[in-house]
Formats: sequence, C-alpha cells, structure tokens
Amino acid sequence: MLMLDGPAHRRIRGAISKVFTRASVERLRPRIAAETARLLDAAGEGKTDLIHSLALPLPVTVTCELLGLPGSDRDQCRRWTEQISRVIDPSITAEDAVEMNAAEVEFREYVADHLKERRSAPRDDILSLLLHAEVDGGQLTEEEIIANVQFLFVAGHETTVNLIGNGLLALLRHPDQLRMLRDNPEIITDSIDEITRYDPPVQIVSRLLTEDVPLTDVTLPAGAKVMLLFGAAGRDPERYPDPDRLDLTRTGVKTLAFSGGPHYCIGAALGKLETSMMLTELLRRYSTIELTGDDLVWRPNVSFRGLQELPLQLVR
Repeated sequence: MLMLDGPAHRRIRGAISKVFTRASVERLRPRIAAETARLLDAAGEGKTDLIHSLALPLPVTVTCELLGLPGSDRDQCRRWTEQISRVIDPSITAEDAVEMNAAEVEFREYVADHLKERRSAPRDDILSLLLHAEVDGGQLTEEEIIANVQFLFVAGHETTVNLIGNGLLALLRHPDQLRMLRDNPEIITDSIDEITRYDPPVQIVSRLLTEDVPLTDVTLPAGAKVMLLFGAAGRDPERYPDPDRLDLTRTGVKTLAFSGGPHYCIGAALGKLETSMMLTELLRRYSTIELTGDDLVWRPNVSFRGLQELPLQLVR
C-alpha cells in the first residue's frame, strides 16, 4: 500500500481502512489501557529503560492482536520488521540489504503459514479480513495480503515506539511543559501534534514526481526523486515561532509526520492514542521521572528517528 498510487492504492487501503476508523480505534481504548497498566506494573519503581520496557511492547502487542499473530511471536516479528523497515532508509548499505531481504523472506513464510490457518478457520482479525475481503469484485492475492501485513506490522508499531520515546525525552528536557501536562492531563490529545512536530518519529520520506513541479524559482522535473524532510518542516521559523522550543499551548500545529493526502498514515489515530495513554499514565503514576544518562544512542536509520534506549529513574 505504501508504494502504490491511484486506483491500486485505493483498492488496498479500502480493504483495510475500516479497522482504523476513529470509532474502531476508540473501541481499542480499554485493551490499550489494560496493556499499559500491565507494563507499568511490571516496571514498578527504580531504574528502567522506557523503550524496551514500555514504549516497544505496547504497540507491538496491540499490532499483533489486530493482525491476529500470536503474542508469543512478537519479539521475532519485531526483529524481522526492524530489518524490513530499512527499505525506506536512503542510507541503507549492501550488507543491510542482504539482511533486509533475508528477514523479508522469513516473515513472508511466517505470514503465509498463518494465512493457511485462516482459510479454514477465520477469526476476528486483519489476516482474516484481508483474506476474505471483496475488493472491486474480487479478492486480494496472497502476495498482496502478505506484503500489506508486513507493512502494517512495521507501520503499526515503529512510529509509535519512536513517538513515545521522543515525546517523553522532549518533555523531560522541557520541565515546564512536563509540569503543565502533569497538572492538565486533559490536554494530552492536543499536545501530541506539538510533540510530533518537535521531534517526529519519521524524519524523511521520498517521492517520485509524476509531473513537473514549480518550487520557488526552480522547477522540479517529472521523474525526479525528491526527499521530503518532515523534521525540517516542523522547525520552520516562518511557520512556527520559536520552533526549537516545545510549547504544548502552541496552536495551529499541522504536523507532516503522518504524511498527508491519499497516503495519510492509516494508523495515525491508533498511534496517537497509544502514545497519549502511555504518557498520561506515566505522569499519573510517578511523581518523579528522571533521565539516568546523557549519552543517548539513536537508532541507525535516517528515515525513522528513535532511541535505542531511554534510561529512567521512576519514583512514585
């Protein structure tokens, strides 16, 4: 779906979109709340790594359940898709490509095995939905289903992990904004767009121009590949005054981090809900949240911006 345009894109998106309507996502709130509480109960007090203890398991678990993949396989699925997601990374090396292709083959075979089960025993999950969906008078091919399950697994957790991690880090570095959110948890929904503008989980995407595009004093020719820098757009001083400051009271924020137009992120509402619930519950449970190290390591991916880990000290 990510790599398609026009009717081909609409065909796939139409088969999936009803799972990600705002009403459908809102029905997931109790399950997300329960998983958030379970993870925070396990984290307890003291030292923890936000990424591996909280930010990663939440969306991975929810995505596995939506797709219909066993929760016991979530770590392996994550390892596969971490490699597969490099497909949109412009800095990928030949060695990375070999690992990426191997992971894609393994994940494809894994999904194919689960599709065999769903043919005889459908369930209430995305695998069954795609397998039995009627699209333009026909059905999706197995290749289309597998490719889009891979895409949905990546899209269903990769950006959310980064958004939770980047968001909490931004709040810790702006203690006045953290206090504001702690004192006014009802503003969390509107705050997500500002958090996303400040440090978006997706920094760069590419587009292939299908026609000449005038841009200021130049014309970008049809056939040219262009790189769109979402991170830079969010720090444009002509659009956002004092752009290097996180300001949860900022109005008129229209983040590009979830893309736009026909390719607007189909799971944006879900990712925002998961992020808002995790951040809100963290601030509700813990009176003190502190970084325990300054040498933060970012994942080696140009397109996705996320931390390898975020070491914290949690005090109730």
